[in-house]
Amino acid sequence: MKIRNPIGIMQGRVFPERLDKLQIFPVSKWKKEILKIKEIGFNCYELLFDKELILEKLLTDFDSVKSLKITPDVRNSEFTVQSICVDYFTSISILNPETECLFYDKIIKLIETTNNTTINVIVIPFFDANAITSKSDLQFVLEWIDKRKLNETAAKSNIILALELTLPAFQISSAFMEHSFYNIAICYDLGNARAAGNFPEEEIIILNDLIAHIHVKDRRVNGPNVMLGDGDVDFAACFKSLKKINYDGPLILETVYEALPVAEAKKNLQFIHSVIDGIFS
Repeated sequence: MKIRNPIGIMQGRVFPERLDKLQIFPVSKWKKEILKIKEIGFNCYELLFDKELILEKLLTDFDSVKSLKITPDVRNSEFTVQSICVDYFTSISILNPETECLFYDKIIKLIETTNNTTINVIVIPFFDANAITSKSDLQFVLEWIDKRKLNETAAKSNIILALELTLPAFQISSAFMEHSFYNIAICYDLGNARAAGNFPEEEIIILNDLIAHIHVKDRRVNGPNVMLGDGDVDFAACFKSLKKINYDGPLILETVYEALPVAEAKKNLQFIHSVIDGIFS
């Protein structure tokens, strides 16, 4: 029996603005990119809340929101948007007293903006300026979330705040055990975990129902983002582990592009389907 998870891709991966950098909003072709993503065969895509705040501006305009396919009338569509990755947060730190208020304000505004849309997961990455490098850092963040009642606020809008971390799974699990969250969870990135020297197929089992969202990429240990199948991630083992914990959310390709992004997106999607077909046929 095959897994039935929707397979999607990050905004900006099919019609990127530039080939030399990732996480750039496709400002000149974002509408065409959505159509192309659907045409390629993806079930969904993930909105990129970029550092330049281009998406934030689009989300204030009704016509843009309708084009993004997140309005309530497309909730039951075969192709929709269920998640948004706030890459903007990698430029400010929740641990910095000078920026934590801005961090909070942006989260609240995003929850309000995505209320009553197709979006049910907001991914909060903890990398770069916002990096968490220890269990004590994570404990601080979870206490910060608890004190500000973000769990309750997210629950009222049926939103999951999914923290994307690079800490080992046992540290994450241990820190979460000190809280009783039901709308604060984990976005687990297969490639980032492997690059850190961890085995995602094992960590998925450890984290279990803490996982609310999956980012799919391939990396070598201590290496960069590469085309799926060219790195050290054991995707077959990972998908078996995801099935074992009954993960039914989307698999979002946060994959690299090189020279031909459309063709490379197709190739990456075909790779995922071939792995799934190979282990669940």
